[in-house]
Amino acid sequence: MRFVTEPTLDVYPAPANRATGTAVIVCPGGSYWGLAIAHEGAVVAQWLNRLGITAFVLKYRLPHDAIMVDKTVGPMQDGQRAIRLVRQRAKEWGIHPGKIGIMGFSAGGHLASTLSTHFKEKVYEPADTTDARPDFHC
Repeated sequence: MRFVTEPTLDVYPAPANRATGTAVIVCPGGSYWGLAIAHEGAVVAQWLNRLGITAFVLKYRLPHDAIMVDKTVGPMQDGQRAIRLVRQRAKEWGIHPGKIGIMGFSAGGHLASTLSTHFKEKVYEPADTTDARPDFHC
C-alpha cells in the first residue's frame, strides 16, 4: 500500500473467550515508501488475536512532499493519535487502558521505537490530555 494520505486504524478484536484486556498497535513496515499491510499487518493482528490480544493495524501516512510540510513528524503524529484513540476508547473495545502496547516491522519498528521513547514530544495539538505513551513494546 502506498500514498496513504489519511491515516486509519483497523480493529481486530480478540475473541471474547480468549480476551486478556491487552491491546497492541501494529505498525507495518515498508521502508517509509509503502506499507506491508497484509503480512506485517493483518496476519500479525490475527496471530495476536489467537493469543487473546486485541490488535490495531495502523495505516500511517508516509513521508512525502505532496502531503506534509514536515516529513519527519507525519508518521509520529499518526502513531501518537492512534495510541491516544485506543486509550480513550479502551472500555468500548474491552481492553485495559494501561495495557496498550506497540510493535512494528522495519520502518514500522522505527516508528514504534520512536513512539516509545519520544512520547512526550508534542508533534500535534491533541484535543485532550490523554497519554500517548505505550505501556510496552514488542
